[in-house]
Amino acid sequence: MADELARNFREVGEIGKGAWFRGAPFWSWNDKLEPEELRRQIREFHRQGLGGFFMHARIGLDTPYMSWEWMRAVEACVDEAKKLGMLAWLYDEDKWPSGFVGGLVSGRGGDYNQQLLRVREIPIDWNMREFIPHERSLSVYLVTRKGRKWLMAEKVTGKALNMSEHRGKVIVEFFVDRVGYIDVMNPKAVEAFIRLTHDAYRERFGDEFGKTIPGIFTDEPQCNRGVYGWTPELPNEFKRRRGYELLPYLPGLFYEVCFADGRDWQTIRHDYLQTMTELFVENFTKRIYEWCETYGLELTGHLMAEDSLWSQIAYVGAAMPHYEFMQLPGIDQLGRSLLTPLTMKQCSSVARQFGRRVLSEMFGTSGWNASMEDQKWMAEWQFVLGVDYVCQHLCLYSLRGARKRDFPPSFLDHQPYWRYWHLVNNFFARTTFMLCQGQPVTDILVLHPISSAWCVYHPEDRSECERLNHQLLTVVRTLIGHYYDFDFGDEFILQRHAKVEDGKLKVGLCSYKVVIVPPSISWFDSTFRLLQEFAKSGGKIVAVEPLPEKIEGGFDDEITRFLKRNAKVVSNDPKKILKVVGELVERRISISRNGREAETIACQERDLGDGRRLFYIVNTERNQEELAAKVEISVKGQVQVWDAETGEVKLLPVQEKGEKLAFELPFASAQSYLLVVDERQKPLLGDPSQVFPHLTPESVVHAVSMCPRWKIELHDPNALTLDYCDYRIDDGDWVERQPVTWLCNRLIRKAEPCKLDVRFKFKVEELPPEDSPLWLVIEQPKEYRIRLNGRRVASKPSGHWLNFAFERIDIRNRLRKGENELLLECEHYMPPFEVEAAYIVGNFSVWQTGETEFVIKAPVSEVESGNLVTQGFPFFAGSVSLKTDFELPLPQEVGANRVWLVLDGLKAVVAEVELNGKGCGVLAWSPFRLDVTKQVRKRNKLTVKLVGSLRNLLGPHHRGEEVHFTGPWHFEGEQGWVWGYHFVPFGLDGICFAYTR
Repeated sequence: MADELARNFREVGEIGKGAWFRGAPFWSWNDKLEPEELRRQIREFHRQGLGGFFMHARIGLDTPYMSWEWMRAVEACVDEAKKLGMLAWLYDEDKWPSGFVGGLVSGRGGDYNQQLLRVREIPIDWNMREFIPHERSLSVYLVTRKGRKWLMAEKVTGKALNMSEHRGKVIVEFFVDRVGYIDVMNPKAVEAFIRLTHDAYRERFGDEFGKTIPGIFTDEPQCNRGVYGWTPELPNEFKRRRGYELLPYLPGLFYEVCFADGRDWQTIRHDYLQTMTELFVENFTKRIYEWCETYGLELTGHLMAEDSLWSQIAYVGAAMPHYEFMQLPGIDQLGRSLLTPLTMKQCSSVARQFGRRVLSEMFGTSGWNASMEDQKWMAEWQFVLGVDYVCQHLCLYSLRGARKRDFPPSFLDHQPYWRYWHLVNNFFARTTFMLCQGQPVTDILVLHPISSAWCVYHPEDRSECERLNHQLLTVVRTLIGHYYDFDFGDEFILQRHAKVEDGKLKVGLCSYKVVIVPPSISWFDSTFRLLQEFAKSGGKIVAVEPLPEKIEGGFDDEITRFLKRNAKVVSNDPKKILKVVGELVERRISISRNGREAETIACQERDLGDGRRLFYIVNTERNQEELAAKVEISVKGQVQVWDAETGEVKLLPVQEKGEKLAFELPFASAQSYLLVVDERQKPLLGDPSQVFPHLTPESVVHAVSMCPRWKIELHDPNALTLDYCDYRIDDGDWVERQPVTWLCNRLIRKAEPCKLDVRFKFKVEELPPEDSPLWLVIEQPKEYRIRLNGRRVASKPSGHWLNFAFERIDIRNRLRKGENELLLECEHYMPPFEVEAAYIVGNFSVWQTGETEFVIKAPVSEVESGNLVTQGFPFFAGSVSLKTDFELPLPQEVGANRVWLVLDGLKAVVAEVELNGKGCGVLAWSPFRLDVTKQVRKRNKLTVKLVGSLRNLLGPHHRGEEVHFTGPWHFEGEQGWVWGYHFVPFGLDGICFAYTR
């Protein structure tokens, strides 16, 4: 069995194997779709180790959504995927959020449209003559208030008011507002969505459902938009479910009002938001889930704003109840950063309880230069917390116009590092494969306090919800940082699926020994009764202060008394929480540095069966130097390292420390380990440094560091981006030195045809070699009459560069020394045609001479160690080889038996190393070092190939700093624009040869 698992582990990391463990990215369909180009891009996906793709209508789509041309494109992709053994996932909307069917549902108006409950305040002053109610007014009050507290109030709905009698008071009106999205709580609107989307796909492709087409993605559906969601049936449903009328209690949703019958504002908010959440789940997610269940599809996707208590209330009421009704529940991750653990644990908890996997739409907005190490860092933090299916955001079909600014990065063959991207995809495949084996070892259930947050939710004040969120995160991060795995318990799911057996709380497939009640205000009555039964059966409860005082949003101190009698009550202090949890739950692993638990390292434990356990260990820190951590495991057996990069399985020598196994592991930036402990085999005793060498001052007997001058060879042409222009409209005066994106947006907003002239100026100090290619690259050149230095240039392109939207025009022998002028004349400009930057592309160097000025010079043949951006390559997008010669001592001359090459200060996505004519390896993430013992000589020739990204070519250039959350506004927005350029470094600071024994 172990051999079979190891073989499967190795093979799933081979391209073409294990489609279900390989990424399926959002494939942005954003232009005129051509079946042959679609097929070509799918073949590229396959070559770089993807297992599928989501066919995602996106900004810029020029093929009518759900038309016969659209269906023809889907058909071609399903056919190509079937040939290659890939998965062709559907996506259920034209852009997002899901439900409006490109306007076909929302365009019906009326009750099909999303509705929101709002409040408006109108102070009565001396100038006010009358009050005109909103056309969808629900109730009106005359109020004297202090802040959010009402001192006096009179209901005046439908009454004529004499303004002069009420000076100084405030009219408070509650009304319903309609917005353009659909009402996801209205079954009529949802049925129309299903009929126009899901049924349309079933009629055309139903034979491939559950086969080549595994499922359909729903994206950011939402019942609310930062206020309170409303639907026409809400008052009736509220009375049916909560037992009292809603409309008299509307003031409690926005104000701190206590009512005559004893209900207060917290009760009203709790009951309203519970009802809203139930209607959303039942009428949208559950309805689509059941349709998918019937026809053999998996519903996947993610909700809007799952990341905090306030944000999920503000858009969806509660996230976790939806995951029960998704065959492949999912989340999304935006920005080059680590998600809050709540996002993953909310989703993965439900997935564990129902035996499902977890998708994450990841890497969106992380920028053009999000490296493979960045991707690995972001993904593995999600993996260790339960994600096991990767949906990369985004693969742009076309880079034309604003499409290239659509929340980058983009993963396709326009990326310089594309041919290496399979390295991280193979790594992900092996990792997620292992995380789908066996069962997670989870003893702790943490009750999820969303119903407490309902009590204190306010659309305009996040403070109380954020305080509760912070208290919850203290508990969660304490557990994660000390290797106590846990699941969240959602109250809706507990109500339907939880039971107490043999002193454990069982939820679906999972059993828990300990229940933690986090800081809270209120719980469902069903949750309280479950806790009582659990305690009666001998179950262990930990209650973290502050303790709840409410049931169903209403005051009931019985729960407080119960917890004080039956739970271990602790303050919300990590040390105190750990002391209590440690007494109740066995912790099978410890990872420490300098005598303390390494809280930046996370671990997931899985029982693989047959006496084997997996410990998946992830370093979330981006440390510059390798750090050593001491690992102790209270499971005896042979420790194996399963290498997700190579597929190899190695034995790890360890030391016995009483009943534990102890060893030391080095952790480079974002480094991870898959450790399997086979309890059927005896441990291999010894020194683990032979398997994982750690370069320390003690282990290095000799070192040679250098920052040489390099010979440079370009594998791709250099470029000058021209993103400032002069322009004139209808032969008027020239407007000088404007960002091209500003011009484009102004023309589109103006929405009028015109005659347009666009002029770019650039300087040439030295002409490129006459025999080398030289290109003008622009988009849609046939729309222009092109002049370079007054001479006509044929608009007919000869091929493209990077993407079919970037068309090349030969301009050899057209440049001149000094100032050059490129003029693009458009006789009949018609919106929404997009005017975009131009690029001069060829064999030359580019040097910055001023804030916004650059000059073209002859190509450089040598560079210094360091940043190539300042040595002739500010806009470069491609790869270069750096070459140098040097002498080194042989290992035996310095008493060493191994030699390591360390790349210092590497600023590239990939580095490929060759020493003395022999390939040493490809480095895409830390540690950036290679064993070159077999290649090193006395006299040496070293070549380091550096591969970059599209960041310095496409930007954003004008924000003054590196942007880790990158949206279209960073390229186009006039607010915050910096006229100068900001580039990210590209290069290599130096090299070091470290000799070790």
